[in-house]
Amino acid sequence: MKSTLSRRMDMTNTSSAAIEAAQILDPWTGQWKYPRALIIFLCAIVAIFTLLHISQFLRDRRHLSSKSRKATLSLYDRTAAVLRSLIYRRPLHGAPALGPVILIVSLLVFTLVWTFAVQPYYRPLRSGGSPPLSLRSGLFAVGLTPMVYLLAFKANIVTYLTGVSHEKLNVLHRWGARLILFLGVVHTIPFLVQPLREGGYAELKSVWAEDNMNVTGCAALAALVVLVGGSCVPLRKYCYELFVGTHILSAFLYLAFIFWHCEDLLTSWTYLWATAALWLASVLLRFMNTTFNAALPCTLQVLPGDAVMVTIPTTHIWTPAQHVFLRFPGLSVFDNHPFSVCSVSENSDELNTLVVVVRPRSGFTRRLFLAAAEDGPEAAMRVVVDGPYGGVPRAVESFQGIVLVAGGSGVTAVVGVLSWLVRCMRRGEGCVEKIKLVWAVKDRRVLAWFEGQVAEAVAMAGVECRFFITGHEEESEKMEAVDGVEIAKGRPDCGRMLEEWVGEMGERVCVVASGPQGLRSDVANSIAGLQTKVNDRESGLQELYLHTEAFDW
Repeated sequence: MKSTLSRRMDMTNTSSAAIEAAQILDPWTGQWKYPRALIIFLCAIVAIFTLLHISQFLRDRRHLSSKSRKATLSLYDRTAAVLRSLIYRRPLHGAPALGPVILIVSLLVFTLVWTFAVQPYYRPLRSGGSPPLSLRSGLFAVGLTPMVYLLAFKANIVTYLTGVSHEKLNVLHRWGARLILFLGVVHTIPFLVQPLREGGYAELKSVWAEDNMNVTGCAALAALVVLVGGSCVPLRKYCYELFVGTHILSAFLYLAFIFWHCEDLLTSWTYLWATAALWLASVLLRFMNTTFNAALPCTLQVLPGDAVMVTIPTTHIWTPAQHVFLRFPGLSVFDNHPFSVCSVSENSDELNTLVVVVRPRSGFTRRLFLAAAEDGPEAAMRVVVDGPYGGVPRAVESFQGIVLVAGGSGVTAVVGVLSWLVRCMRRGEGCVEKIKLVWAVKDRRVLAWFEGQVAEAVAMAGVECRFFITGHEEESEKMEAVDGVEIAKGRPDCGRMLEEWVGEMGERVCVVASGPQGLRSDVANSIAGLQTKVNDRESGLQELYLHTEAFDW
């Protein structure tokens, strides 16, 4: 059966030269080139970042294998420093770093310029075919759909190829979805304008009443509005469970309605089948990961400052700063939340101890805290572990100097890196010579969370620790150094400390920052500014690398 869009291209009702000329300028049969070009563009970006990831991996391996040999400053090092001075920078509070912004702007320019630069926007008459502007924008939206869905998955091929974790790809996922919504609106408008031009409201009503594609298109657009609108920061932050539920449902409805709407015209279903296959593969992978790893026993311990430490004996293995998704069937069958792992694993042949610290907010985490408080100091429960994911994409032990900066419960990601580095130094592995730890907390009691790990780091590796209490405290409480740890009142001046330390920590320095957005922005801007030291021969610095971890979603 012929589709409505195909019938709109029926040229038998008119012999207008203008209609024929319009078809020649931007023919129906050539519309497939737009989504194909978009896919080539996206794959080229992934290929570039894959090559960079491979290059960094090989360089880290080389430094580890020749750690006693002094390296020379190369063109690669100079170029990397110039690029990092740009892409690390965060000029606006709350905005992503310039690196992701450049990628987002590139995608917007590529798609929107091609959408609006090509003429004509309309056919002279509806009988000459669907408006070319609608076709271009619609097919661009369909072509972008597989990548937007792919970037939402915890386990995805882009992460494996580029080393960029799913939570860092999420900003690209959100902006890609916003672009699809905009293209969907652009796709819709000409189908409203042209009937109004040709026959007014009566013509518009008649056309939309007889065409089922308009109904399915509006349904897909409505699901897309819920997808994008329901991803706002307040809903993600304060109603995480509601956000996840509505997001998955609206994503399924959008894909179902867009399948129905496209009716396998041109190459549209190729991209939609690819989307469905990627989604199914991700679901099966996570299902097998959690199904074959049955619910594990764990203990819950209430910590000072209203937090819960969850300790899980497991055969899972993980790397520094990775996180896992935990689901407690006794509290909720479906809810799972991400938590940074703050312990070190050995290997899969031994039973490792996976430790996370949960700071309760509302909903699931609040119920977990209340259950731990009610059941006593060593409450027991069963938990399903999904992961690990994320982590530092570089070999942190290949750097000579390490600076760890944490704010509040963001320290959970940093402690995992600290414990790993201390173990490497104790075994004589890696290149690390100096480690410095900065931790800012509102409540002094929080410092007790990892006092054992900090004490070991100070004793075994000579780690220099500076802790800052930013909240109100009684005057009677002294702010003296304890067990090799310097404790001060007020907020840390990250820029001053980093400028002071970077020049004295060796040729290659890695900075890991985890905590509130303001702290991460301060550190990122400081590291961006300090990249000039790499090109300063007197500094002796060859690489200054930054990795940030966000503990909000």
